[in-house]
Amino acid sequence: MRDTVAFLIARGSASGTLLAPPFTLVREAATLMAQQRPRLRNARKILGYTQEDLAHKLGCDHSLISRWENGRVDPSAFHLAKLRKVLEVTGDELIEMLGEGTRRGARDIREAHWSRPPARHDTQLDQRILLGAVSEEEVGDMHRRALFTTAFGTAVGAALASIELTRRRGDRLVALPVTGHDVTEWERVADRYAVRLSGVGQASYIQALPELLTDYDEVHALAGSAGSDHGPRLLRVCAQLSALAAVCTLTVGCWEQAERFWRQAQKEARASEDRELCTMIGGKRAVYSIYGPDSRRSTLYLAEDAVNTDGGKPSVGVASAYGAQAQMLALIGDRSGAYAALARLESVCDKLDPPGPAVVPTEWTWHPQRLHHAQSFVYSYTGDIGKATTAQDAALSMYPSSGSLGAAQIRFHQAACLIKSGDLAQGTRHLGTVYESIDPSLRNGDMRTSASFVLDKLPDRAAKLPAVREVRALISSTSG
Repeated sequence: MRDTVAFLIARGSASGTLLAPPFTLVREAATLMAQQRPRLRNARKILGYTQEDLAHKLGCDHSLISRWENGRVDPSAFHLAKLRKVLEVTGDELIEMLGEGTRRGARDIREAHWSRPPARHDTQLDQRILLGAVSEEEVGDMHRRALFTTAFGTAVGAALASIELTRRRGDRLVALPVTGHDVTEWERVADRYAVRLSGVGQASYIQALPELLTDYDEVHALAGSAGSDHGPRLLRVCAQLSALAAVCTLTVGCWEQAERFWRQAQKEARASEDRELCTMIGGKRAVYSIYGPDSRRSTLYLAEDAVNTDGGKPSVGVASAYGAQAQMLALIGDRSGAYAALARLESVCDKLDPPGPAVVPTEWTWHPQRLHHAQSFVYSYTGDIGKATTAQDAALSMYPSSGSLGAAQIRFHQAACLIKSGDLAQGTRHLGTVYESIDPSLRNGDMRTSASFVLDKLPDRAAKLPAVREVRALISSTSG
């Protein structure tokens, strides 16, 4: 699944107010005119860069970009490294873009020791698209087929993809104006995804993503032509679906792609002029950033930005932001700062209307389990075992009995408490047992980072313990 997600969205970029939908991004390549280095030009355009934009990022004159793309000159060794990073491609892909016969040669590119991003799902299909060997409609169909097949199996996935293509053709035939009823239907779609991805079984993230991206592609097209009457409401739907796509992609370990969806979600939320939604998405992004690269700086910045977005008024988004602050400060050892942020979180929660017994938790509602989760994290990593145990028991009583990633994180906190109390072997074994219970396809995202938090609490002398060596090997075997 990770490869499929990376293939679909690694090239996503924002253009104008709305994000070019994932399928449209790939369709662009099929319509570009052949050039002497068409793949290099296509890669730039798919990312939304003009020649001037790319030149600015590389620190060179835009005329040099034109000469590279027209095959008149080759990039220098200095520019090769920067070009690979800006275009987000591997060394081998850059070789293909420049042509194997480039005078600079393949060796200079391959010897740059770049880390390789997730592999493409279907290189042959990608080449056919870039070379213009398939039509726009075939491109969308093939990518839908690839996504549905990954989630549902070959036979069922192919059937669903074909049905989806037929439905989209019929939708274009009617091409009726967007109505209030249409908007309400899309708001219900977004709500269903928010419920589906909250406290869910592990397989739901994988199964939901192809459907979610298909729906995003469709509502995005409507939002662009809905006008002032319905456009803002459809932009709200786009923002919610973008944020949920970010959650799905980071769960399977595609952090850079998730960041693109977060940025797009916040852009769409701002365009809708819904400040509460901006705060809610910002707070949610701050929480998930705890587990991502460069987490300390980004989490505290994102949390503060979310609090300030709507003037700090008590809301779900502000609660998420304070929770993110408290957890990050606890993780870096700022006990007093973590407890102060946790107190602010508890104060906000007291001002929020409690959910009724019939209210189903979603990604956008604040449920008591979220407060208990934050308390469990903070107390576990600051060493207050008594309060941590109370919070863990309260949180676990509210999660599904099995299959919940949130519950697995609480059990990681239990392992941290065992280690903090001095039972290194038992704590590590508990960590390994919980980690092995997680679907292997979901171990490269926030769950792997959560497990690493626990291992970081082990003293150096524990490195020789058999249980520690085994768990470290288990977690490292699913990295990358």
